[in-house]
Amino acid sequence: MKGRYKLILSSKNLYKEIELSPDILELRVGTSLECTVRLRKELFFSPIELNLQKTDDGWQLLCSDNIYFTVGDVRKLLTKKLVHGDELFIKYQDSDNDVFSLSFVIDFEYENKDYDIEIDIKGQSQVKIGGSDGQIRFTDQFLGNDSMVLSIVNGRAVIHDNQSKYGVFVNGAKINKSAEIKDFDFFSIVGFSFYYRSGKLYTSSDSTMKINGLNSRKVEIHSTHFKYPKFNRNSRVQYVIPEENLEIQQAVQKPSKPKKSIVMSLIPSIVMLAMTIVLRGIIGGGSSF
Repeated sequence: MKGRYKLILSSKNLYKEIELSPDILELRVGTSLECTVRLRKELFFSPIELNLQKTDDGWQLLCSDNIYFTVGDVRKLLTKKLVHGDELFIKYQDSDNDVFSLSFVIDFEYENKDYDIEIDIKGQSQVKIGGSDGQIRFTDQFLGNDSMVLSIVNGRAVIHDNQSKYGVFVNGAKINKSAEIKDFDFFSIVGFSFYYRSGKLYTSSDSTMKINGLNSRKVEIHSTHFKYPKFNRNSRVQYVIPEENLEIQQAVQKPSKPKKSIVMSLIPSIVMLAMTIVLRGIIGGGSSF
């Protein structure tokens, strides 16, 4: 996860996640043909471009002359050093209308997680999860004292964001204060992820996790608790380039028209000539008679 970030571009007509792996030194996002990540030009009033450059201590963002960005105040910025949790608003220079919002966050979800810890929350009306006092606690520099609360009333489970700095996500989407979750839904706060099923929470082993007042156990990896194809977490497609040699099939030969011999071509003409001679003979013989 170290050094891995992602950009999230969002508007009424656009949602795009862009991964920034450690080996990328520069990335251009916009509508021109030269951009590394192309955006549909019909979604914008004029051509736009954002340029991200890798520096020794992070990422630097620059934008084209016809747009600027703000961080929620009156300043019009053309360049900024990005840090985890930045929320920027891209706007047009001439009209001050919104282009889209941009989020810059650590890619917490890049690491594979096995969800091998089962936590029984049956009988609990609410479960507090985070860095402050609660039933499930973590120690993390990004989490700090932030937390989320899972409340269960009449069998209905709802996750609440306690005004955390970087937000709470359900199935990969950031929630606004609260959201209902159902069986097999995933929710997370700064990379600490859980999924809910039948009154139990499943999460991955973490050396900083402390569980207070709840029964928990380690689930064997081979005894999977997923029931496929039910799986609600937002998928990320990872492409693998095949290494085996590809077999090239022999192309089918294009059928050719059958060739006609000269004799066959002349048969209609010969028949017509013979019929003409016969008819003339008949007509000539009738006249002499």
